[in-house]
Amino acid sequence: MPIPSVPPIPKEFLEILPSGKVVIFLGAGASRLMGYPSWNQLADRSFAHLIKTDNFSHADFDVLKDLHPRQKLSIAVDIWKNKGHNPKELIGKAIKADGEAYPRVFELLTDIPAPFVTTNYDDCLINVTRAKPMLSSEQNDMAEGQKLISSRQNTVSLKNEILTTLLTQNDIVVYLHGRLADSSPLVISTKDYVEHYRDDNVREFLDHLFEHYHVLFVGYGLEEEEIIDFIVRKKPANNLVNHFRLIPAFSHEEKLMEHLGNYYSNQCQVRLIPYLIDSIGHRQLENVLAEWLPTIKAKFQPVNFIERTRMILDPVIKHDANA
Repeated sequence: MPIPSVPPIPKEFLEILPSGKVVIFLGAGASRLMGYPSWNQLADRSFAHLIKTDNFSHADFDVLKDLHPRQKLSIAVDIWKNKGHNPKELIGKAIKADGEAYPRVFELLTDIPAPFVTTNYDDCLINVTRAKPMLSSEQNDMAEGQKLISSRQNTVSLKNEILTTLLTQNDIVVYLHGRLADSSPLVISTKDYVEHYRDDNVREFLDHLFEHYHVLFVGYGLEEEEIIDFIVRKKPANNLVNHFRLIPAFSHEEKLMEHLGNYYSNQCQVRLIPYLIDSIGHRQLENVLAEWLPTIKAKFQPVNFIERTRMILDPVIKHDANA
């Protein structure tokens, strides 16, 4: 089946919007539209900074360049820490945005009245700067470069503060792996990941998220085994689709999308929603969100007071019963 440029909103997703139990899970793919690096580029840039500061050589980097990004970042961070520096400083040097930026994606995302969870370190959801005009019918006469401050100023990034009750707040941004702009430590290395996902707060939060909410993944590759573990363990017994993932694809990837769609549906109860990027590349996400947003806003209903109270108290009662 041909991949549509703007796919229809899945029927299952439309049906759950009135419940208000929807969470947007944001990955690095969206931030790349703001000129931020991929995880592999972030690792390579970290080594570039080490080379620039005489802590590493080009020859050393050459033998490591084909390792997994998490391995490369772990090695880079260890070298930086051994020199007595804070890992956050290294990531801050490496993660700076460059190239063209298309913040319309974040203007659209922040208009979705749902909680956000992100594995990103950046503040794209918090401060949006228009660097390019909008696409097609979305254009207006706003001056290029005008800064827009989003309404999403409610953030949590310390793991001891990542609580299930946050998911009842529709203006929240939960930084699952820490945030560059505050004092929270970043989850970067392999050791960081292992320790982070063993934390009781983090585990309880993710268990609750994937058991009681419907997640829309945007710009997130579902490649982190830690997240897949929570999704699979909490998948519904009736094998119904529970979560959704927007995924960019080229027209020659129809067969790949078919196989991946079956894989994620059968293994994780995640519905893939491919959209065609032949024409304008990954920026097509703007058009998809622009088309979807009016319907989402019209159908989405915030969790009512009684349901919110129950959602807050249930984990507490469950915790006390298990104590």
